[in-house]
Amino acid sequence: MKPTQMLKPLPALALALFLAAGEVPEAQAQGAPECGCLAMRNVKNRLCETRAAQREYQRVAARFLADEKKEGKPILLDDNLKANIKTCVQEAVNHVWDRQAQDAKGETLSDCSVTVEAANSGLPNSKCIEAVVRRHEEHHRQECLTRNKDAWWRVWTEGASIKSALLDTKYAMSAVDYMAEEAAAYSMEEAELRETQRRLLDTCKQADRSVIVTDDDEVPGKKAGDKYNLDPSVERCPSRPRTSPSDCKY
Repeated sequence: MKPTQMLKPLPALALALFLAAGEVPEAQAQGAPECGCLAMRNVKNRLCETRAAQREYQRVAARFLADEKKEGKPILLDDNLKANIKTCVQEAVNHVWDRQAQDAKGETLSDCSVTVEAANSGLPNSKCIEAVVRRHEEHHRQECLTRNKDAWWRVWTEGASIKSALLDTKYAMSAVDYMAEEAAAYSMEEAELRETQRRLLDTCKQADRSVIVTDDDEVPGKKAGDKYNLDPSVERCPSRPRTSPSDCKY
């Protein structure tokens, strides 16, 4: 049986690319009730990161789609591809990262359990961002539960490595489908964070937007001791050069 017969990555990718372009349905934008005025800097930072991640998944997925077209079959996810894709996305995120904003990191394990923790041990934890990231991982958890339910069907119809796919059903996916799922989760985050930011800008004091730079290289264009107001626009995120030479293989 050919591994391409029942794999349909294109619809999922099309959805992810649509969302990555910023056309987020308002029905998704519920806002994060855990986020108060003191979280404004963290919210802006996470918004910039979600945008950067979506665009990078979009860029890399387009490369994979072109390769799939040449080969005439899906490129199945494996450890090496997953690690390389994550390296590219992390470089893109670091390009817009505010080093004095607390972030969170999450993971959905092969048994569909979820872990979430603070990303910067030198800053106070942010329940606001951890809650947003947990909902991101909940999207992956639901996808994981669905995959685990039909793991045998996917292994035998898509030609994935039986050993890898039975240990973790992510490896019964194509790399494009994997990136589409990630982009969709980040898009959900963006919708929630945009609504949260609108609420905070409407209800918080101007002083809550005031930021003091602590390190010269913390915010591009600012020096230690400089004071400025956060610009809420996601089109004007911090911007620093990407790693050079880049570790991104795509």
